[in-house]
Amino acid sequence: MDISINNCDLNAEYIFNSELAHLGNETKRKLIELLASSLTFTEDTGKNAISKSSTEDMVDKHFGKWQDARSSEEIIEDIRNSRSPVRKPINFD
Repeated sequence: MDISINNCDLNAEYIFNSELAHLGNETKRKLIELLASSLTFTEDTGKNAISKSSTEDMVDKHFGKWQDARSSEEIIEDIRNSRSPVRKPINFD
């Protein structure tokens, strides 16, 4: 079995064991909050990783683009009226 640990993992484990392991639960919880809030996802590290800036770009791009002469109540009514009734169960016979 080939186990490879990169230098970053070793440093993080060393720092935890030498500096942080003795801390109390409340202090560790606060450190976790601070570390989590400092995370940035500017690189695509997985299919669900989205950077805050790309979300803001999407909002900026689409915010206020819907144009319609109808009131919000009329739009809601149209949506409700366009819904189809409950579907019949599928018959496998």
